[in-house]
Amino acid sequence: MRRALLPAVAAVLLLAGPAAAENPVLDAEGDADVAAALAEAQEVQDVCYGYVLLVSDGDTGQFSGTFASSSAGPGIPASTAPGCSRGAVEVQASITYTSSFSEAEDSASWQVLSTIGGGLTIDDVERVTGAGASDLLDDGRSETVLLDAVLSLPGLASELAGLPPVVLEPNASPLPDDARATDTPGSDWLRQNGAVLGLCVVAIVAGVVLLLLSRRTPRPAGSERGSAPPRLFGPPRTGATDPRDPYRPTDPRSTL
Repeated sequence: MRRALLPAVAAVLLLAGPAAAENPVLDAEGDADVAAALAEAQEVQDVCYGYVLLVSDGDTGQFSGTFASSSAGPGIPASTAPGCSRGAVEVQASITYTSSFSEAEDSASWQVLSTIGGGLTIDDVERVTGAGASDLLDDGRSETVLLDAVLSLPGLASELAGLPPVVLEPNASPLPDDARATDTPGSDWLRQNGAVLGLCVVAIVAGVVLLLLSRRTPRPAGSERGSAPPRLFGPPRTGATDPRDPYRPTDPRSTL
């Protein structure tokens, strides 16, 4: 009896697929970070923000599923989040990974769901971020593209729907004891390393000048390569000499 049930159990497990699909764009830490950032915007504007990503993996099924994160927390779509009296704004994206045996290519699309008015659309998101839906297929950029799109929503809501702007909280940490205003505009790096940089420039200029002077110094006569050494003068040699050269004896056979 148990042997007869084994094939049926195996078939059910295969059809069930993976227990928890993997988000191909944002991991759990990324979802938590975006939820925390959007929660700050919700406190200021009373609007729920987030994203919903629908993935269809026709190859392995590893990434097939629906993923979401919003100001209400990871896994909660902004469109269903409670406590936002002014409405919700959500990036809804879709990615399709085709089978490796299919001739069709992977594809992606996205849109913006907004209930706050102002006519906020995905075109506004693309205008601000400079990215498109096809960039979600780039493994090296997809995470940044989705994050930029979702985090641009509060600013666009302020611009188009007249909602209060979301201002970053000022730094409350105390400054160091030696912190003071320099009252000298310009680069801090140049201000701190200007003396060393000046010495390096002086050393380089001095080296170039010495090199030019060494090339212009005249060499002593006969120091050129291949030139004959100077003839030493002395008393004439005894005996017959060549009239063309008084220091060269003549060949005795030439006098015969």
